[in-house]
Amino acid sequence: MVEALAEDPEGTLAEAVEQCRLLECFWKHHNKVLLEKVALDRQKDVLKEENVRLRHLVKQYLDGLAVQPSVLDQSNPLVVVNHRTNARLAVPVMDPRVQKPSQTVVEAAHNSKYLLTT
Repeated sequence: MVEALAEDPEGTLAEAVEQCRLLECFWKHHNKVLLEKVALDRQKDVLKEENVRLRHLVKQYLDGLAVQPSVLDQSNPLVVVNHRTNARLAVPVMDPRVQKPSQTVVEAAHNSKYLLTT
């Protein structure tokens, strides 16, 4: 090779070596891009599978929340539409057992805990 460089006065061999070096850099970069593309494709497949699974879970949840017409036709105290229910309540709203207490009650154990620490 030393003889070839000595015989090549115009440097064409040096240019050829430089071109090969540049092509080698190009192919390294090209292969790196291809590997990244394969990794992204795999990640895309994983995310698609996760998306399908999550959509299935959301569908199950929404199906559980859906109210069927048969449920609305029956007397059900849990179904309240426009602040009204189709079920007769056993306890009237004005009953004193249902009304809020007028006084606030604080337990002694709660008070003593703060008295002892201060």
